[in-house]
Amino acid sequence: MALIENIYFSISVDGNKDRYKNYFKSLLEPQFEKLKIASLKEEVFVFDGCEVIGGIQRYPYGFRFTDKFRLYFASNFGDNYPIYCIVDAIFLHMNSVEYVLSEVEIMLKRLYKHFDESFVFFDYKRKLSRVDICNHNTFIDLDTYITLNEYNSRVVTKIRNVRPYIELKGDNDYEVPYFRYSGEDWAVRFYNKTKEVVEQQYKHWFFLKWLDYGLIDKNTFNIYENVFRLNKNYRIDFIYSHLFYYKYKIENDDFKVIADTYNNIKIDNDEKYDIFKFYLKKYKIKMCKEVVNVEFQLNSGFLRTLKIIDEVTGEYIDFTCIDSLVKNLNKLYEHLTLHSFRVVSSDSRAFRKRDKKTDLLWQQIQNSKIINIDVCDNKKLIYRDYVNKMNKDITVRDTVIKLSHLAYLCLDCLNVECVDDISIDYICDILKSEYIMNENYYNLKERLMKQIMLYGEKKK
Repeated sequence: MALIENIYFSISVDGNKDRYKNYFKSLLEPQFEKLKIASLKEEVFVFDGCEVIGGIQRYPYGFRFTDKFRLYFASNFGDNYPIYCIVDAIFLHMNSVEYVLSEVEIMLKRLYKHFDESFVFFDYKRKLSRVDICNHNTFIDLDTYITLNEYNSRVVTKIRNVRPYIELKGDNDYEVPYFRYSGEDWAVRFYNKTKEVVEQQYKHWFFLKWLDYGLIDKNTFNIYENVFRLNKNYRIDFIYSHLFYYKYKIENDDFKVIADTYNNIKIDNDEKYDIFKFYLKKYKIKMCKEVVNVEFQLNSGFLRTLKIIDEVTGEYIDFTCIDSLVKNLNKLYEHLTLHSFRVVSSDSRAFRKRDKKTDLLWQQIQNSKIINIDVCDNKKLIYRDYVNKMNKDITVRDTVIKLSHLAYLCLDCLNVECVDDISIDYICDILKSEYIMNENYYNLKERLMKQIMLYGEKKK
């Protein structure tokens, strides 16, 4: 499943820099500064779905359009365009790239109109800063596909730097969840995407996307969800979720040991790992594949060096131009996987590495087509419902954690022996006596209004 996952670009709305600078300094910056100061104390919304956020380097004023993109405005004006846009991954996954770019322009106009009804775009231009082209798959095993002593011999590329990340597991095992080939203006990253989604606790809609596109089956989907909800230690949760999912194969006494081991905070993760691996082997439980992301992270400096001919015009394609990039994405992807970075077969016997045959799995990477160039996903509502469902689960889990901490602070006497005797009703009684549960204290109505401003109204 190849796709555009991230895109970063700058924007100019007026080709006359001096005119725009004077306009920004006199009219927009004073208003932006007030909003920025107010946002340090509480959530501030310009209009529904547009929230004031902190800035980034060189762009101190930020606005987030919920689940779409972020726009940042510069206060000092040099050669760079004065507005910077970072598109959210979910927006790119649910829509074509062309639609995403048009929506950025529409919302930017709306933002300007909010502060100045008379403002018009004199010369709207975009300049690409970075684009990430990804391939999600389950046929690459990061531990075995390119081993530590093959980082040079198996790869044909001009990149000369490789940075692996290795995690030790149990008494004897290790795994490689991430390695990166990095050049001056581009990089190729191989990493465990399932692990990233779980550990960062975001983009959980990927599970449903992978299921829809056939990368994973329903059993794997269920296991991924369970790991995401547990969110303690990824590898321990991953193995335990398999044992839990296939507990019908496991003898009751053994599963009691497994469950007790998982819940015992006195047993460290290395010991848990070895115990769980023992039971996987004993009951011949095969773990599901994890999704690996092969990601090409391309900066504009690298894109300027490419010499790819446009078959219609006979001229070199300018990949720093966003319109040209979108139009020729598959050509770019083909060039990346064929000429810029190629994995060769370990069985090929050619004298020169560049003459060796392409690895069969890498051929599958090469043959992928980018899915979000011009096709919108027709399941947006289903994905949105799934995100809401998972967010409920996450909120419940996190609330229980915070509630248990609050109960601990409230209880005068608490020890290991009395934990089993404490009921939920008892905790609620303590909290009621400790805090006055009224809407004025918690500003319930105000908080609900902010939710409406951020996500919009809900109507039947």
